[in-house]
Amino acid sequence: MVYTPRAYLVSAAVALVAMQLQQTAASSLFYAPLTTSGTEGKISGKFPARGADVADQDCTFTVEVDPTLPDITTISTVPVTYPDLLANLTTAPTEPLFTKVGTSVVSEPIPAADADQDGYVGKSTSTPVTVPSSKAGISTPSTVKSVTDCATGWEDSTTTQAKIDKKRRLEANTNKDIAKLEAYFGTKMEMTLKNLPTKGVHTPSPWPGPYWPTYQDSINVQWSEGEASPAEKYAKAFGLDVKEFMDKVSKDNGIDSMSKRPKCTSDNDCASLNDGSGCGIRAGQSSGYCIPTWYGICHAWTPASMLEAEPNCPVTHNGVTFHPMDLKALISDIYDGASISTVFTGSRFNGGSDSTDEYGRHSSAAYRDLNPAFFHITAANLLGKLNATFIADVTAGSEVWNQPVRGFKVYEQTEMSLEEAAQTFYGLEEYPWNAAAKSI
Repeated sequence: MVYTPRAYLVSAAVALVAMQLQQTAASSLFYAPLTTSGTEGKISGKFPARGADVADQDCTFTVEVDPTLPDITTISTVPVTYPDLLANLTTAPTEPLFTKVGTSVVSEPIPAADADQDGYVGKSTSTPVTVPSSKAGISTPSTVKSVTDCATGWEDSTTTQAKIDKKRRLEANTNKDIAKLEAYFGTKMEMTLKNLPTKGVHTPSPWPGPYWPTYQDSINVQWSEGEASPAEKYAKAFGLDVKEFMDKVSKDNGIDSMSKRPKCTSDNDCASLNDGSGCGIRAGQSSGYCIPTWYGICHAWTPASMLEAEPNCPVTHNGVTFHPMDLKALISDIYDGASISTVFTGSRFNGGSDSTDEYGRHSSAAYRDLNPAFFHITAANLLGKLNATFIADVTAGSEVWNQPVRGFKVYEQTEMSLEEAAQTFYGLEEYPWNAAAKSI
């Protein structure tokens, strides 16, 4: 799943995006899951991309079944020439695909695991296009209007749904998530592979920061030894009751927000839960609650890192010095409660039943999530053409790890016939997942 705060789409570091792509499954671009919960339009406690548990009804999605697909049980099997390329394997090929099958379209040396994975940054070939100036993060003419709100895009009162409806009146598009992007950005997404850029870098880069884990009491945590926490500093600097303020932070996003979870005095008390919980204990207390360590406010840090300038210098107010990390904490916490509008695509796998078939495909449509073509179209258009970016949940399981995307680069692109793809990846005579496909 990926989403964009009103004026942006947000992303993940390139290495993490690659991990997500390794978990995608072959499918049709026009028959992917569409989130229909009604809670995906803004960041809230019910937001499907929230970095914590949300109710199943807030992750509701629909999937239209492709009526043209063949009955896979009737397709003949064929001998497999390259077993290491079968789609049901859990490891990626170690060599470029075209060295064994298909025709090379793009081929560049892939950086070694210990090399600089961001070496292409600063060498971007992005081609910005002119789109409405209200879209933050997109290259626009020098006549861009200044706005009083530092998180640009909030001043636009037109609802995303209204834009989508207008777009649908202008031009039908059978992929509803692509229609969302076109409606929001006010321009058609390029969908022809050969016309898409193979590299794109968003400027300015989203800034790094923690996800302020819930089990560490969110921004109440003392991230630097000998320093007060960001929350304590804020309370002191602005004359607030320190305990009262930190209690509120804990109740909103920290340990006290998990008071219905099992109680604990150490991590050992949480081991039997088998959900990755650690024992979160507030400062000065001897017991706390078992809290999954992935819970946090990544859904708030990511848009903040895109929409706000990165804090780089210490700031002193009323004798209290805030370091850049303190400022990032406060900004991230503010974004959690800011009800920022979003353009949400894909779906969230909220746990439950899932298995893999003999072809390596997950049974849950939500787990399979975004179609690979949609992800590529989104990344290439936004990063490569619009100088915009997006947020991606970079894992396919029930945990949510939102990351802002900095850039992308295609190192290998191999063209294959449908027959080659069917035989190579599935050991089948006929390609079974997209009757409308012409090539792979």
